[in-house]
Amino acid sequence: MSKTAMVFFILLLVLASCFIAGCNSLPFSGTSAQTETPKKVDVGLTGHENPVTAQRYQFDKAVAGLFSADSVTMWNDTPVNASQENVSQKIVYPEKHIKYIRGADLDENGDASSWTFVVDHGDQFSFVTYNSRGMIISNSPGTIKRTEIFTDQIIKPRELFEKNRAVIFNTTWTGTDVTRDLSLGGGNYTVTISGDDTLQILTFDAKTGAPTSSND
Repeated sequence: MSKTAMVFFILLLVLASCFIAGCNSLPFSGTSAQTETPKKVDVGLTGHENPVTAQRYQFDKAVAGLFSADSVTMWNDTPVNASQENVSQKIVYPEKHIKYIRGADLDENGDASSWTFVVDHGDQFSFVTYNSRGMIISNSPGTIKRTEIFTDQIIKPRELFEKNRAVIFNTTWTGTDVTRDLSLGGGNYTVTISGDDTLQILTFDAKTGAPTSSND
């Protein structure tokens, strides 16, 4: 056997051995690279995971997320130096003041598919939205001239719905596709109930939950 034929024969043996050993399973240039699973910042907001109904979020969890440590870098606040008795200085950020709250598509527990807050901080204000995509903050210059909302001084949406269940969940609407939205501002809750043939607006005192008006 010639030298060339011998080399060719050896190469065939090597290729055959490699194929049998599984060399053909190695990745090639056309193989897709594995991508890392996107990470979501946890700001303490949890929802009801139900594949049949829309995901809902609790009011208290949303409020807590506004001031969580994980949300600090998203506010785009400019820190200022505050004198501390002329001895030392520390970095502080503008205080945050809630001026308006809105919940969309609330369920019987007062939990919403999304919560939106308007927040004053320093020389700017922000629209903060919590929904299935997480927390989204949109900053704008200026201030909002509305009364501040202190969430520890109001009745919570869950308590409001429980206290006024008979009127908010009127049995005459059974079988009708109804959506209940809620807004809070100026010391009052406003619940807007809408459906195919239904539109009702109810107003409640934000501190006591007592009805104040209705468009009936």
